[in-house]
Amino acid sequence: MSKPMPKPMLVDSHVNLHSEKYAEDLEAILRARAAGVTAMLTISDQLSSTQAITAIAARDPFIWRSVGVHPHYAKDDPDLTARTLIDLAADEKVVGIGECGLDFYYEFSDRAVQQA
Repeated sequence: MSKPMPKPMLVDSHVNLHSEKYAEDLEAILRARAAGVTAMLTISDQLSSTQAITAIAARDPFIWRSVGVHPHYAKDDPDLTARTLIDLAADEKVVGIGECGLDFYYEFSDRAVQQA
């Protein structure tokens, strides 16, 4: 006997809900649920975004969040450690560490700072 196919999940795995462009219309973005989106992951691009992202994720059980710093912003947090990200990731709404790595195309942050 075969198992029934699970209901498809629509997940928006990378939204920047804390972006200024959504500030006045965040509710419109969250109406994605009515269109069948079952979960959203709001992305951390800077440590300075943590408070806003945490508040947005707390608004609704279908919004999750990540912690991380995009390589473009590495210069803004030169003392960032893996321990800091691990500690931030302890929050129950955090489902990933992301926006981390290296970006040598634009080099908005020096390569050595990104690597550190």
